Amino acid sequence: MKSKNIKIIVFIVIVIAILVGNHYFGWSTYLSDADHLQFLGEMVETHKVMAFWVYVGVTIVGFVVLALPGITFALIAGLLFGPWLGTLACLLATTLGAMLAFVVGRFFLKDTVKPMLEKNKILKKKKL
Repeated sequence: MKSKNIKIIVFIVIVIAILVGNHYFGWSTYLSDADHLQFLGEMVETHKVMAFWVYVGVTIVGFVVLALPGITFALIAGLLFGPWLGTLACLLATTLGAMLAFVVGRFFLKDTVKPMLEKNKILKKKKL
């Protein structure tokens, strides 16, 4: 099997694992109900350090796998941690998420995206 196919398969397996985990554990339901948001606020107050690192992890997954916009995570950080700690959490999480998204794009998706970009007349003039 070609390494190109293995990279795509690994990426798809990771995405499916996260989606199955969300379906099984119901992670997304915590953001859809006001009672759950109040519960999250109380958890942040009692376990600030753990909540900080959970936020960083969720943001990285959101960036890399789901390709969600950064403003979503900035608002959530501000609501959960307040302006100062929320800014720090958002800065750290989005920086790490952007770095990992670049690594995933560079090493896992390069062979898939490159042929599509070569079809573009403007980008074809540039070396990829």
